[in-house]
Amino acid sequence: MIICPQCKTQNKAGARFCIKCGAAFGRQDSDKSMRRNSMGEDSATTPLPTPWASENDKLSASSAPPPPGAKTQRLAPPPQHFSPLSKDELLDDDRYVVTACIEQGAAGNRYLVRDRRRRRCPQCDHEQDSTDAYCAECGSHLPSDSYYLLLEAYEKAALAKPFALIERHFTHPHLVNGRRVFHGQAAGQAARAYLVKDPVLVGAVQKGVRQATRVIDAPAITSAQAVDWLADLADLLDSAINQGIYFPAIAAAQLLLGGNVLLLDAIESAEIIGAQQRQDAVTAHCRQLPRLFQELTSAQPVTPQMKAALAAVESGPSTAAVAAVESLKGALQAGSAAAAKPLTLAVGCLSDLGLVREINEDSLVTLELNQVYNSANAPLRLYAVADGMGGHAAGEVASRLALTQLVSSLISRLQSTGANNSLMPTTSPLILLKQASQDAARAVYEEARRSRSDMGTTLVAALVEPSSRKVYAINVGDSRLYQINAASIRRITKDHSLVQRLIDSNQLTLEEARHHPNANLIYRTLGEKANIEIDTFEVTLAAGDTLLLCSDGLCGLVDDADIHAAASTQPAPQAACARLIELAKVAGGHDNITAIVVSIGTDSE
Repeated sequence: MIICPQCKTQNKAGARFCIKCGAAFGRQDSDKSMRRNSMGEDSATTPLPTPWASENDKLSASSAPPPPGAKTQRLAPPPQHFSPLSKDELLDDDRYVVTACIEQGAAGNRYLVRDRRRRRCPQCDHEQDSTDAYCAECGSHLPSDSYYLLLEAYEKAALAKPFALIERHFTHPHLVNGRRVFHGQAAGQAARAYLVKDPVLVGAVQKGVRQATRVIDAPAITSAQAVDWLADLADLLDSAINQGIYFPAIAAAQLLLGGNVLLLDAIESAEIIGAQQRQDAVTAHCRQLPRLFQELTSAQPVTPQMKAALAAVESGPSTAAVAAVESLKGALQAGSAAAAKPLTLAVGCLSDLGLVREINEDSLVTLELNQVYNSANAPLRLYAVADGMGGHAAGEVASRLALTQLVSSLISRLQSTGANNSLMPTTSPLILLKQASQDAARAVYEEARRSRSDMGTTLVAALVEPSSRKVYAINVGDSRLYQINAASIRRITKDHSLVQRLIDSNQLTLEEARHHPNANLIYRTLGEKANIEIDTFEVTLAAGDTLLLCSDGLCGLVDDADIHAAASTQPAPQAACARLIELAKVAGGHDNITAIVVSIGTDSE
């Protein structure tokens, strides 16, 4: 028995507080831990340290009232009355001992804890007494200690969903599983709830913890990798549905890689559903897969086959998540087979005087270079547009000279780099194109000096390598290269113009730039220097893409949406060029207008 020193009431042995006056009896060494029972049971607890309070937090009856007319101020939020558990703190009837506080947050804290009573088999996940050396289920040697991640929440309701999963004994090898939920309440404090989870941590190295990385942080995720990971996720989702469990709104950031194993860290959001809700839940699971696939593979081109499969999963009937992933996998294999076929390129080109100018100072060139050595084919395709400028008989000379020198230099360099009898040049095609462009810049500069003129020209050029499905591009000035498909238009190059600088500094919108009085001012051209800075680009092509090279007589008057519509809906590249020229004329046609349209396909199309 314990006699209260304050009110002399008799209390049971082991009591920490008086049942009549609430006086604390103090801590004994054997009872220094805060004890908590399983969910739904209350137990005596050791009080947590009194929260620190500043003088500004203290109010008393003698506090002076605010002066008349004082400005109303927002009341500061009350201090959080939850300090993190200390190292070696014992929890859940002394079963778990805190080894480290990993994270502190406004809603609760996270800890690493060691299980003092049970050991978990790393092979079959079976738990048994800590005194056993071998697993009774699979015979594997048991680790000396088993660790878990402990989530602390300040409200029991926050852990109601994972508790429901644990009650159903649902675990899965691709899930960061929940093991136990318990709670307790210290004197003067709100209840704390605790969730024991598998010891998986992102970017942390801790004893007994499985180190993981987020799938979205993996470098260069391929479509095949994404489908394999989603197959693991689908197996988990179908298993969950079979036990009446639904995972809504899975985020890509919740997908982890523990070694090479996919893990979903989402038990806090899982929901228990009835039999009548299962079909809707299956459909919702399947609808999430295309979104996750696109988030994981955002840097990869989507083949037409994969696009069709994604659309089918999003809109078609759903029977199981595994079946949906199999559909995606089949589309990926079909797309890979199509990707192995060489690209075919259909070309249209057109240059027009426009409605105002007397001379067409634009030039264009298309070049098909078919190389076959020892029965091996290595074709190259060159497309280029130059927009000349300067006084009388200067701009048209500059643009023609730039393209003539570009072609001559590129062929010469290809021949010299292939002199070692190898089929492909030993120098990167992008470097060859840039070197040839520098030769073109030097030729225009020297002609401008010789003729004492102010001639100059823009240059945009694309060197396509169908065998590697690559396009290598350069740009000087404000002529552009676009990559277009049925769904989108993407500008590859960036203008070297005054208005582009104003757009980059948020001083102009795209629409304002189109009508700016200085929209024609550019700060980089071929001809101004012997050596000019040249921007380079490398892009992967896919069947169904379209390349557009054009002068600013087109892109300066027609917005991207209309360019996209014209380039993607016309029956042939030449018809697309004619439509684009027509749109530029309807918009005013105050400059020369030039376009090259390249339609990308495969031998099977």
